[in-house]
Amino acid sequence: MTYSDKEIQAATARALDAGNRVMAIIRHSQIDPDGTINLPRTFDKQLFEYGQIVKLTIGVNYGLDQTVQGAIGVMGPAAKQAADQLMAEMPGFQQLEKEQDAARDAGNDARVAELQYEMDKITFRWCKLNKNTLEIDYAQHFKIYKQSSDFYRSSSRDLYAYSQPIIDQIWVPSLNDWVQASRELYVLTPYKLSAQYANSLAEIARGINNLKCIEPVPPKPPKTIKDPSSRKRSRIAPSILRSGWVSAP
Repeated sequence: MTYSDKEIQAATARALDAGNRVMAIIRHSQIDPDGTINLPRTFDKQLFEYGQIVKLTIGVNYGLDQTVQGAIGVMGPAAKQAADQLMAEMPGFQQLEKEQDAARDAGNDARVAELQYEMDKITFRWCKLNKNTLEIDYAQHFKIYKQSSDFYRSSSRDLYAYSQPIIDQIWVPSLNDWVQASRELYVLTPYKLSAQYANSLAEIARGINNLKCIEPVPPKPPKTIKDPSSRKRSRIAPSILRSGWVSAP
């Protein structure tokens, strides 16, 4: 993207400079039409043919609009479904938070852990839903990037191949420079667009990789503490047993 920005600025500067020189020639020819020899020809035919070549190569995107609309048609419903589920579960999640605060105030640690597990299950579902939405976005953005990149790479080659013989016929330097600079801009603009799509793919992929959805583990049940009194066994003195007053249990 940085490269495309610099090249677009340079090509724009060349186009403006050449355009100013062409306008100076035109103004000079208008002031002294009989004495000028700067622009004996206007090259209308060549400029027309060049414009037609631009339209036939990169001027028509051949299905790219349909790809973009199709991608939007997939990403839109997926994003809405995720948003609807989040809104539907949010009141229940907030209620669990209130109950957990009350249990924490009451010192009921077991209930706090139980409620935390219920909330973790909800956030785990949200995480998986968010990750699925990102994966859908990535797949659709890749379709757009792949088709646009392949199309503009091929069409740019065609533009240069078919337009060069026409531009070579424009032998007035200023006008020739202007057409060549405009051709660079026609190629650099979709090049920058392709770079933007590639950058968005990288950002989505980074988001998917950084999003870790960890399934919650249910809390361990509280340990049962036996009553210490139950451990005491009835102990009878051996002398009493030997005397026969009490029978051994």
